[in-house]
Amino acid sequence: HQVNSHGFAADFETSPTLLTKLDSYDGPDPGNSRIQSIDTTGFTAMVHEEQSWDPEQFHTTESLSYLAFGGNSGILKGTTFSTRQQFAEFGSANLNHQWQSIELSLDYNNPIVIASDPTFNGGDPVAVRLRNIGSDSFEIKLQEPNYKDGYHCNETVSYIVIEEGSWQLADGSILEAG
Repeated sequence: HQVNSHGFAADFETSPTLLTKLDSYDGPDPGNSRIQSIDTTGFTAMVHEEQSWDPEQFHTTESLSYLAFGGNSGILKGTTFSTRQQFAEFGSANLNHQWQSIELSLDYNNPIVIASDPTFNGGDPVAVRLRNIGSDSFEIKLQEPNYKDGYHCNETVSYIVIEEGSWQLADGSILEAG
């Protein structure tokens, strides 16, 4: 539940798009990562514990995975067995409790959408929800637990959309989405 800092291995030119998720399960209470700040050298984050289990919000230490992309949005290029070069894009959106449509720059046959945990502008717990994932758009919103009022202030959520499959990046590394 305490805010911790993490520095990037290399500085970015501008604040990057940041996807984060908890990758451990060290306590019975539900929680997710919440980003306090992002800049060119790193970010600060915490575990925000949801209160449906009990009213306290002191959470044990968890591990956090992240993926940072230079810039506010962009398209990833790579190769696979087809000749398609552009296979993914990323970005971020300011969301609240209302559904918002995200229009995509590319058209996908089988899009995989991965959204980060949100920033921490509002103190109530919140989950990121997706629906209507199509070839050129998807819908996204924040949802508070049923015991809250259902209204949530604006938070920033980063996302990546990847064509399903295995892709080889220019440096030879492999990325797989499914």
